[in-house]
Amino acid sequence: MARDRALPKFLAHISPHRRVPDRAVLLVAALSLFLGLVFVGQVAFLSTLVNFGALVAFLLLHLSVSVYHLIKQHQHTFGMHLAVPAIGFVIVGYVLYSIDTKAKIGGLIWLAIGIIVLAARKLLGRNVTLNLDDSEI
Repeated sequence: MARDRALPKFLAHISPHRRVPDRAVLLVAALSLFLGLVFVGQVAFLSTLVNFGALVAFLLLHLSVSVYHLIKQHQHTFGMHLAVPAIGFVIVGYVLYSIDTKAKIGGLIWLAIGIIVLAARKLLGRNVTLNLDDSEI
């Protein structure tokens, strides 16, 4: 994301020897250490918060399969591209519904921050799409 200027440019630095974004890795490690120290003794909350994010991603994945195949590709494979994702959506939705309330609140706050950042970038006229071309990596 830093390569696409969605994050500060200094995070886009790639180590010439290891070919990894070393500054971004160090920042994530420092942030993880900080959060681990702040939430010491609350491992269950942290893991549930991570699970919230993963489950929301899976909900969106199930939804995107249906949208892509049925609406964008105009395929008529309703069993495979509507029924199966709908079943997965319901199962994952139930698991998400069952998650701890604190984790839901924390996850929704994090999601709201992301939506605010996206809206701000759009309002400022900045690009909100990512370049997925591997030739620049």
